[in-house]
Parts: sequence; C-alpha cells; structure tokens
Amino acid sequence: MKKAQTEDSKSQFFTNISHEFRTPLTLILGPLEDLISEIKDESQLKKLKSIRSNSHRLLELVNQLMDLAKTEAGMLTLSRNVINPKNFFAQLHSGFEQASLAKNISLPLVINCTKNLNVDVNKLQTCIFNLIGNALKFTPNNGSISTTVLEDGDTLIIKIQDSGIGIKPEKIPFIFDRYFQAEKYFPSPDGFIRNEPGTGVGLALCKTLVDLHEGEINVESEPGEGTTFIISIPNGLTTEAQPENQEIENRLFSTPPKEKDIEANEENDEDKPKILLVEDNADVRSYIVDILKADYSIQEAVNGRNALDLAHAEIPDIILSDVMMPEMDGLTFCKEIKENEFTSHIPLVLLTADSNEATKLTGLKSGADEFLLKPFNSNELKSRLKNLLEQKTKVHKKVERELFFNDKKVDSLDDRFLQKAKKSVELNLANEHFTSEDLCQEIGYSRTQAHRKLKAITGLSATGFVRSIRLNKAKIMLEQKSGSISEIAYSVGFSSPGYFTKSFVAQFGVKPSEVKF
Repeated sequence: MKKAQTEDSKSQFFTNISHEFRTPLTLILGPLEDLISEIKDESQLKKLKSIRSNSHRLLELVNQLMDLAKTEAGMLTLSRNVINPKNFFAQLHSGFEQASLAKNISLPLVINCTKNLNVDVNKLQTCIFNLIGNALKFTPNNGSISTTVLEDGDTLIIKIQDSGIGIKPEKIPFIFDRYFQAEKYFPSPDGFIRNEPGTGVGLALCKTLVDLHEGEINVESEPGEGTTFIISIPNGLTTEAQPENQEIENRLFSTPPKEKDIEANEENDEDKPKILLVEDNADVRSYIVDILKADYSIQEAVNGRNALDLAHAEIPDIILSDVMMPEMDGLTFCKEIKENEFTSHIPLVLLTADSNEATKLTGLKSGADEFLLKPFNSNELKSRLKNLLEQKTKVHKKVERELFFNDKKVDSLDDRFLQKAKKSVELNLANEHFTSEDLCQEIGYSRTQAHRKLKAITGLSATGFVRSIRLNKAKIMLEQKSGSISEIAYSVGFSSPGYFTKSFVAQFGVKPSEVKF
C-alpha cells in the first residue's frame, strides 16, 4: 500500500510539474506561431523558427518526464494503430531535415517492408525521435545517420546507424539505465573537444516504450566507428489495411492546421457568440482573449466556482475552461455544468497540460465536448470552437422536428427542458395573451436564461419557440380538417387570421389553404 501511495504521489508530482511547464510554453509557442505567420523578413523568421524548435524540444522533454512517471506508476498503456510505414518514417525524417542540413549530415531511409505497421504510433515515434536526435548530437559534420526498416515475418525490425563517435564498451551495459549519461566527447567545429550534455532520460524512455511493445532494443558500437541501435517488435507488422480517416496524434512533428482565419465579425458584441473563459493564469487568459476577441463576446472567470455563477446568469454559447484551478477544478466544474438543467446544453472545451488518457477519460465522463492540450495553436483553438458551434446549429432543425412528436424519448436534461417548455405552451395554446415571458415564469427560468437555452438547443428564440408550437399544432389540425382556417387560428392563440396566415407561410412555405389533407 505504501509503495502504491508513493507511486501515486510521484505521478501527481510530475503531473503538477508538467502543468507548470506547459503554461509558460503555451504563452511562448502560441504568440510565436502568430509571429511566424505574420513576419516576412527571412532573417527574423530564421530566429523565430529556432526559438520554436527549441521550445518544442523543451516540451518534448516535459513529455518524456511525464511518460517515465507514468511507467513507474503503471499508468502507461499500449494502444496499437495500423499505419503505412513509408508515411510514418517519411514524416519522422522530415522533422530532422533542418538539423541535418546545418551539419551536412545525410539521412538515408530504406524501407524493405511490404506490410503495415501495427504499433503504438506515438510511443514508437517518441522512441525513434530520441535515437535519431541523439545520433545527430554525437555525429560530427559531414557524417551519416541511416534508418533501415525490415520485416521478419510479423516482427518489425528498425536499425538506426550513425557514423558518430561511438560508445566506450564499458558504458554500453548502462546506457538504458535511467539518468545515466555516458561520456560523449568529440571534436567540435572549432577544433576543441567538448562534452555534449544530456538528461539521461531519452534512452531509458526508449527501452521502456519498446518493452511495452514486448520487444527488444540492442546497441552495437565501436569508439570512433559509430553506433547502431536495433529495435525488434514482435507482431509489429500486419497485413491489415490502414483504416480510412484514421486520426493519429503526431506529438513531435505536428504542424498547426492550415485554415482560413475566421473573418472578423463586425457585428456588435451582443450579436457575437458568447464565450465564458475559465483560467486561473492571468497571462494565459489575456493571450486567449487576444486570440478570440474579434469573433466572440468574452466573459472571464478565475476558477470553476466563480464561473458557475456566471454560467447560470449569462448562459454563454460555449465554455473554455482550464483543468487545474484552485477552489474548483475544471473537471468538477464541467460535471456541475453538464448536470444542471440551466447549463447542460452548453458545449465545453477543457484545456489541459496533462496528456494522460485517464484524465481525458475522466473529462469525457464529466461531459466535456472537446479536449485541447497545452500548449495549443491559436488556429486550432479557433477551429475547435468554430466546429463545436457549427455542430450545434446543424442539430437545430433535427431537434425542432423531433420536438413535435409526443412519444419522443426523454433521455437527457435538454430533452426534459424542451418537453417541459412545450407542455407549458400547449396548456396555454388558446390563450392569445400567453407570451414568452409567461413561458419563462412557468418553467422557472429568467427571460435571458430561457431565450439563450432555447436558442442554443433549437435555434429559436423564446418568442419563436412559442409561435412554432402554435403553428405546428395548427398544421396538424388543418391536415385533420378540424375546422376552418379562422377557427384554427383562434384556437392556437392567434388574434388575427391574417397574421396567422403570414406566420404560417413564413414557417412552412405554403398558405394554410394549401395544406394537403
């Protein structure tokens, strides 16, 4: 029990450290991507891209520490994917082009493999990244680093061979030990001998990830002659085809999605989608506001408890919340939002520094609609929010159609709300003085709350909802020949047959007299 508690504490420590690193990295990488897309001067771009490269390297070191902590806590699991080896390794190699060109190092890639990979893509990617990254550090200018992919039945074999300085024989048995750093001295371009520092994490993580695949990693090396790492993964190959539209996270070399920037909305703030931003870090909040202020009317909260009051009062169109916050964290906040009838319909995106699948699963169980990992790209954030709002508008017509079937199954808080609102209107159908304000009072909502919730679920305002219920009932009565047009108009709460006809045409595209029996 004590050991388990120690491992849990260690894992939580690394999770917290990861969060502390990822927050400033968000504030570095986010604005950096914006600058790179805006600046045209090549010399400035070169400097900015160097900053980006090193920031991503720092992020990857944080990821590696997290992965090691997860293995110690027994939380790192395998999730195999089927993927084309040529695509996988070509993408991997493209990430090293810049660094290899700087040292004039050749990067030949040979794939003698007819089958598809059957591996945990992200974990194998991390492993290969470390091996090629190390080889680049310890291979002098004008050298070579080759990658060869072979198959032996269903066993995947990967050889990474460099022409670098090699490893002393007495050091080889220890190179996969955690935090071990071999002596790695070689001539630098200026003729001096220098030591290349490292963390002692990369190779230990490689072995852990290969072990997770039930494979082996071995090394062959001669000082001054170079080093070869050989990975073999049983059942690492398959004849199964790669699934269409398969989405695989590319943690190391992913590029920001190329999308058209959302055009600045020139309407008043009242007409923009309302977003509630919940983030305890003032700098991150400020950065996100700068990204979104052209397209959204934004309200800010510093923690989940403060945000709950705002969400109930204002009923935003969408919520963007951090996970780790004081007083009430994002997961608890999300659960509160999704289990409350006033706010259950609001799409909610969680921002998290923790890439742990268990955290993501907990968030999804709490009702989160999307997860976005820090540090995030500004275009990706815009795209995720835009897509969520578009998905919401696509279901409006479907919801409106289903609304008028009495036998519709009530299986969510939103369904319960709609049925309650519908019943309230139907009980007052013939009362021409029954307004949207009366509806709000009967169902226990403020006018703002009812209007925004109805708009979010059905696309109709509170007034439009009442009118739509009346008109749909009238259409059914016309189809059943339940009276004259005037009689039906009065029976569903219209004070004028002329206004009834005008409203009927606007909703159904035909006159009441043209309804087929």
